[in-house]
Amino acid sequence: MKTNTKTLFALSALALICSSASADTRWTGNVDGTWENAGNWSAGLPSSGNTFIEGSGNPDVTLSTAKSSGNRILVDQGRTLFIANGGLLTGAGSTAVVGDNSLGNVVIQNGGTWTRGVTDTRFGTSSITVQDGGTLNLGAFSAEGSGGLIISGSSTTATVASIVNSGGNATMTLNDSATLGVTGDLNWGGASAISVGAESTVNVGGLMTYGGAFSITSDTVLANGVYNLFGINGTEGGDFATVVLSGAGYSGEALSLSSDVWTATVGGQDYSFSQITGNLTVVPEPGTYALIGGMLALGYVMVRRRR
Repeated sequence: MKTNTKTLFALSALALICSSASADTRWTGNVDGTWENAGNWSAGLPSSGNTFIEGSGNPDVTLSTAKSSGNRILVDQGRTLFIANGGLLTGAGSTAVVGDNSLGNVVIQNGGTWTRGVTDTRFGTSSITVQDGGTLNLGAFSAEGSGGLIISGSSTTATVASIVNSGGNATMTLNDSATLGVTGDLNWGGASAISVGAESTVNVGGLMTYGGAFSITSDTVLANGVYNLFGINGTEGGDFATVVLSGAGYSGEALSLSSDVWTATVGGQDYSFSQITGNLTVVPEPGTYALIGGMLALGYVMVRRRR
């Protein structure tokens, strides 16, 4: 049987292209700290293969254009991936892992965006930070260690399909009027902790399962009013293990639970956090109302006497 040399050459070239296109690539940072420079990667820019950003001797990575992370992406071993200044990182792979075996971080800021659609994203001993106008758009998200999800600033956008703490002691922090949208369920129990600034909100479209330690933070003593800490658009269940007031305006005052409502009286104000509505209500304690009423009555009598 005759073999067509041109056909063999074409098939070999095609196999080489397919192999190259699906090859894994590792961050080296041999040229500079930019994702876009192919010389910083062991097998060229990430495409359809797996992407590894790790190695304690390598520099951190900065992405400022639109790129794909290929299939799976791992950020580990002390490295930080910065997505900023219009950077857009997308990926269609099954899993993104931040800090699998050791500390690894992703920071999204200054107009940067990380989006992964319906894929699973998880972290171990690491953190994902969204701040200063960054955008986070993830599918299923799970915490499997002591990592942290930090969302800061009113110009920041963070949306996740679902969030679950898989038995670790991870932390979730929202501050500076930040908003987190969870379109499905949020289950952050176990030994984990949630810290929400009084001007920030976590909106939950599915089942909100309370658990772990909850801190309500403020740099000043809160004014009387209603603060929407959790937007419960679906259903809720479970209980926080503890609820405290923290931040510069407080000293870790603890609230007590009774029938889904946490309450405390601090500095002449009554604090009431409802797990049913997700709202914190702050009003003067009854004794304060009585004192104000007494002072007004005394003032009225003194005015009458002067007449």
